[in-house]
Amino acid sequence: MRTLLVVGGEGNMTGMMADRYPDNMTGLLQALRNCAQYKQIIFFFSEYFLLPPENPEDLLPLAVLDRSKSKDAGKNPSRFGQEILKDATSEALSLFYETMLSFARGRHIVLICGHGNELSRIALPCFASAKEQRLDTQRVEADKLPLLSGIKEWPLVFERLPSPPYHHQLLPDSNKTLSFPWSTGLPVVGLWERCGHVLEAECPVSFPSEDVLGHPRSVLIKGNRGGFLLAIPRPSNMKNFSITLRTGNGLEKEEGSSVVQNKGEAPKVQRNWLTRKEASELIKKSTDTVDNYCRDGKLKASKVGREVRITRESVQRYLNGETDPII
Repeated sequence: MRTLLVVGGEGNMTGMMADRYPDNMTGLLQALRNCAQYKQIIFFFSEYFLLPPENPEDLLPLAVLDRSKSKDAGKNPSRFGQEILKDATSEALSLFYETMLSFARGRHIVLICGHGNELSRIALPCFASAKEQRLDTQRVEADKLPLLSGIKEWPLVFERLPSPPYHHQLLPDSNKTLSFPWSTGLPVVGLWERCGHVLEAECPVSFPSEDVLGHPRSVLIKGNRGGFLLAIPRPSNMKNFSITLRTGNGLEKEEGSSVVQNKGEAPKVQRNWLTRKEASELIKKSTDTVDNYCRDGKLKASKVGREVRITRESVQRYLNGETDPII
């Protein structure tokens, strides 16, 4: 059974061993109604986020509709359609938030925040782009982390979250009403009642990658059971990104850096792997020798795309004189 679910995204995302659904209203209802088997979920927002079908009655098999409202179907079809859209919108949003916030229970949730549409911005107030001038013209240097090194485009710069707790930042203001062009407004308090319970503890936040101006270009929120919520721009290679995501590499942090306290301080992220060049510099051998050691089992390595990654543990074992092949 596949454990990776991709909601939204592009049609040319080849090589993804995952179940895929569009991020429109129909896709959200289909994908998220029974998604307990997925440990890793990628939301890749598009211009179709949450948009309903042309015929509202196509949603009847998916939406939970009050049976009493069906009495108006023959008398007032227009009103009946509006009731379907209202209930389906509420259901789709509730499933979306409940799934997204389940990172606190061990899920790996990734939000790929491209330009998308305005609805995705409204639904995710915690990841609104920062209002800085001419950031697109600035040179960008991404940290060489497995989950971020393949990112070439940085369309969004995220605002820093305030001091904990972060619960109220992950949903719109509970005192407001969300409005949509196809239905009447939905009170946010109803969404809170349904899915606010999934956040069971405060969640530490770090910023694994910044631009040269010091603004965070990605946001990592760690859950209390090993899960995480990672908001990033668009990766350049989705296949390599999904492989790296499944390995879980690149999310190890140094002790004492779980929460960002000041705006100018960001915790460092410790990689648990090395490149061929980095390993050769540490053991003071050529890269060809490093390749030989990897083949002989003296160093433990794996390949992600065209990149060879050597574990820090195996390099440390070599430096400690433990040269027996690693089983």
